[in-house]
Amino acid sequence: MPTHPARTALRRAGRVLSAVGFVIVVTLCAATVSAAPTPKPLPDPTPVVCAVPAVAPDLRAPDIQAILDRGELIVAMTEGDQPPFYYAGPDGQLAGLDATLARDIASRLGVKASFNRSPKSFNEVVELVAKGGADVAISKLSRTLARAQMVRFTKPYVTFRHAMLFNRLRLAQHTSEEALPKLLRGLKGKVGVIGQSSYEGFLGQYFPSATAVPFKNWDEAVAAVFAGHVLAVYRDELEIQKINQSRKDASLSLKPVIYKDMKDPIAMAVAWNRPHLAAWLDIYLDSFVTEQRAADILRTYGPTKEKP
Repeated sequence: MPTHPARTALRRAGRVLSAVGFVIVVTLCAATVSAAPTPKPLPDPTPVVCAVPAVAPDLRAPDIQAILDRGELIVAMTEGDQPPFYYAGPDGQLAGLDATLARDIASRLGVKASFNRSPKSFNEVVELVAKGGADVAISKLSRTLARAQMVRFTKPYVTFRHAMLFNRLRLAQHTSEEALPKLLRGLKGKVGVIGQSSYEGFLGQYFPSATAVPFKNWDEAVAAVFAGHVLAVYRDELEIQKINQSRKDASLSLKPVIYKDMKDPIAMAVAWNRPHLAAWLDIYLDSFVTEQRAADILRTYGPTKEKP
């Protein structure tokens, strides 16, 4: 069939228009897409976790933590003063070796020191600590086997020798000066001691033939030996030196005897169920000068007063 020129031209024009229209449509679509706002990203479904610094656990022992929580170290001492270990100073405050130790220990723990002085005897001090009424006993306390059944003792911070003061007149009635060494070991007669003290027990242990005469306090015992009511009084060498220093008539009326082979270790005591506190105190005492003589303690912690 012959091709009509006019129709052919029209078909060509239609194809051109179709191509141009397609290009225009594509261009418009591209412009629309480019003009559309960028969609926001979807939120992360993972929950947000805030970083909190880790807190180190408190690993301190319960028997020490209890003191820190309270903010106070309770120290047991006897009701009566025991100079130069503890006594009322000129300002009314507790002074002496044991008082100084107690305050320093409390300071190193970061707490304050308070003193429970309700016990009337050294044995009552031990009982108070054993019952939990105080954290520690710092009370010129002799370390003995009987007391160690109730409490834990630290290492000694002072060690004394045993000593006696004999009434010279009563002593002359018992023996001659030459026979004195034998008498001192097989001692017979009345010997004054402080009731419920370690020396009441020591007398029965080391001098089983002697008769113990317990007194309420040391002053009463010393008065009894001066008066001749007892043959001797028995305590540590420091107390004997104090009598010689404080009484001008001591050298005339009394004869001191020091037993060099008999020791009296002075230590602190805590309840049996406070092992970490006892260990801590031992480490503390490692830095403390323990080899102090009686004369050194007297010189450092105050002079003794003249007694009538």
